[in-house]
Amino acid sequence: MTSVVFVHGIGVRDHEYPQALPGLRERLEEVVPQAELRFSFWGGDLGARLPDDADPAEADRPAGSSPWEPAAPDGDRAGADTDALWALLDEDPLFELRLAAGREAQPNRAPHLLPLGRTLKARARELPGDGRLAELLTDAGLAAVFPGAVSAVLGTWVTREALSRATPGTDMPGALARALVAAALASVGPADGVPALTRDTVDQLVAEVTQQLGGSDLGPGARLGRFVVAGLSPLATRRRDALTRGATRYAGDVARYLNPRCGPQIRARIRAEIEAAPPPVVLLGHSLGGVASVDLLAAPDAPAVHALVTVGSQAPYLYRIDALPSLERGKPLPWAFPRWINVHDERDLLSFPAADVFGDRVEDRVVDNGMRSVDLAHRGYFANPQLTSVLQEAFR
Repeated sequence: MTSVVFVHGIGVRDHEYPQALPGLRERLEEVVPQAELRFSFWGGDLGARLPDDADPAEADRPAGSSPWEPAAPDGDRAGADTDALWALLDEDPLFELRLAAGREAQPNRAPHLLPLGRTLKARARELPGDGRLAELLTDAGLAAVFPGAVSAVLGTWVTREALSRATPGTDMPGALARALVAAALASVGPADGVPALTRDTVDQLVAEVTQQLGGSDLGPGARLGRFVVAGLSPLATRRRDALTRGATRYAGDVARYLNPRCGPQIRARIRAEIEAAPPPVVLLGHSLGGVASVDLLAAPDAPAVHALVTVGSQAPYLYRIDALPSLERGKPLPWAFPRWINVHDERDLLSFPAADVFGDRVEDRVVDNGMRSVDLAHRGYFANPQLTSVLQEAFR
């Protein structure tokens, strides 16, 4: 019998944990079908939480909404790239349309649609049709939810206001297409059996929707203009409490782990799971879970594991700035430290290579999770078939 002990990263809470591992079981089935997958879950009681957060599920939040509780800013932005824009669309599918609607838009206004706005609305209602878009949606697992996403987007006052301002030469077809695709994506998740889609698949969907709306894809954020100062600053001021509570689950988890009172409790939980697992044990840590795993195995009384695999980990960065609790900067890994394979996606800004820090004591493996934003890249490792070969190495 062999075991894999998985340690999750930041922001994971009880109600999300069953959905935090898309693809991991599939990867293991390909490598060691007989392996026992065990979880070292620490986010429920050891994760960061403000004192009055009685319900970690935040039941008053709409289902499927972000823990950051974002509202779309209403200014402009210049030079937005694909990653940045999709990070915003993932949180609020109407983001671009809010920008187009303008600051003075009113929810109860009945705007008069110009010819282009009427045309876009009529064409959107005819989607997806029975051509290539229907095939792409079926392949992506979105065919069942797309008509509802179209109705939801077209039924908002934001969309009506944005369409009332649509004029030839603008990127309104592309903005509406991205809103429709983003709304469909927001309505499904791992629990629905729909994996996170690659950026190529999303790009194909957007391009096809844009074409059927009668536009050409000018690229994400082609005319977003200025929005950071004009839009996000007032937004952050108005929603400071909501943003702070959301950030607590992420930055707060890191702060708690680095607190000398809390970090040892998390590492003790990982140790207990390792010691209870049938050997040999491969320890698999994601994000902050990888940091805690490195820390635990660098301690003088480290538990025995066959190998360590970290994915999307910040351990090399924390070592560089002398913030890794169990290993002072400049000191080598202990001689008994197990084989360590560190996996990172170069698009994942929260992951770091380790070989340039720890030398030949660690083996870096670069993968491409194929995701459309840096946030999804950080969460996309276990849906990536490239991880299979890494796990095969770890079990040798």
